Amino acid sequence: VSSEGVGATGIELYLDSLLRGTPGAALTRRDALGETYWIPGAQLAEPRPGHQVFLTIDAELQAIAENALDRALLEMGAAGGDILLMDAKTGELLAVASRRGEGDAGIPAFTDPYEPGSTLKPFLLAGLLSEGVVRLDERIDVENGVLRDGSRVIRDVHKYDSLTVAEVVAFSSNVGAAKLSRRLSPSEQYSYLRNFGFGLPTGLEYPAEATGLLRRPSQWSGFSQASLAIGYELSVTSLQLLSAYGALANDGVLIRPRLVREIRDPLGRLVYRADPEPIRRVVDSKVARQVAEVLTLAVTDGTGTKAALESLPVAGKTGTAKLVSDGRYERRYASSFVGFTPADDPEFVLLTKVEDPQGRYYGGTVAAPIIQGTLQAALATRGVAIEPRSAVMPARRRAWGPRAVAGEGQSGPFIFALGREPTPWPDPDRRGETSRMLPDLRGLPVRAAAARLHELGLRVELMASDRIVTQHPAPGSRVTRGATVVLR
Repeated sequence: VSSEGVGATGIELYLDSLLRGTPGAALTRRDALGETYWIPGAQLAEPRPGHQVFLTIDAELQAIAENALDRALLEMGAAGGDILLMDAKTGELLAVASRRGEGDAGIPAFTDPYEPGSTLKPFLLAGLLSEGVVRLDERIDVENGVLRDGSRVIRDVHKYDSLTVAEVVAFSSNVGAAKLSRRLSPSEQYSYLRNFGFGLPTGLEYPAEATGLLRRPSQWSGFSQASLAIGYELSVTSLQLLSAYGALANDGVLIRPRLVREIRDPLGRLVYRADPEPIRRVVDSKVARQVAEVLTLAVTDGTGTKAALESLPVAGKTGTAKLVSDGRYERRYASSFVGFTPADDPEFVLLTKVEDPQGRYYGGTVAAPIIQGTLQAALATRGVAIEPRSAVMPARRRAWGPRAVAGEGQSGPFIFALGREPTPWPDPDRRGETSRMLPDLRGLPVRAAAARLHELGLRVELMASDRIVTQHPAPGSRVTRGATVVLR
């Protein structure tokens, strides 16, 4: 807010008229020296408080996202990044962590468009399947990873002689996507991208949301269809991309993302409650499920394996796109992963983007592991309610948790495991104990303490703003997974 208490940006600006209230007024007396005196009983108007606005943001998930992003940017020397988490069924934004250097007044995930790269390939597939011009098991000649397209050359990172249509997306073949784009007319390709929300505002309760850019087919060149198929010649915000994947997670229906859950008057009476708001059906549910199956393959066997969880299926796609400066592409990249989980009945839609990481830059090696760690911490705070209804895992991977193979020595509550080994929590010993001794968190910064507890699968209640002075239960106490630890 400004010095006058008027909303200056974000929700404070968007809902300023509701939040501000009405100032009071009083009659005062001033003497010859300029001293002001109150006149007893002369008050003219009582001040009236404004309404209360309740956000969709989940405090624990927000802390997890911010900690994960801070660690990633520090470890990778990146210029910025985003981690977004959305409820797949309602469109509620549960966590929004977004950084672009120091002193950002806004939220770059809502305001800074970029070219998304290969994270756009699932929407090409959705259009192709909807038009009935491909089969997932159809084999495509991908030219050993090199395709001459007029005066330019399109290349794949990994070379293959041929791939199925599903593998073109799962293994992120630029050559295959470019060739498949020719089966759609420009107007069809444009319509599907537009209907998924690209080039349009999402309608979020945020005053400076960017629309991105999606040009009409009349403005395309001979290269545009292939470029759009691999995520170039358009720009999107992280929010738009998250919302579009939300449509795939929600059986093909695009839902408006939301930041405001409800508004109450000063007496606590409900004034407004946001209900899920479907915008349009983009593809039918069968097509959405087919694309989800391909995105699950991308995580189990394709470019997104570092995002995989052993205990429940993740569907998603990696992306690596060059950044533009002064109208020219540079050797700087935006690395991203977007997806949803559980793949068979999505609860969360999530996005990670890292801008200009130093060293490694492919989305599969930069962004996917961040999603993996964020998911582990987020799901651990939710307990067994997030247990998948049916975990679809490759046969070569070991199952941990409540569906573990008999005799593997696993017991206790639900276990979220990463990679090929189980996580340290819980730590059952020979007696079958599933409790854990609390570490001493006193003296740690609030974020570091909360992050450590989240990694252990514990809930956190914060009553401190700087460093931890006391904790309850006390250090050395034994607690079970999902228990709440109060930090003061």
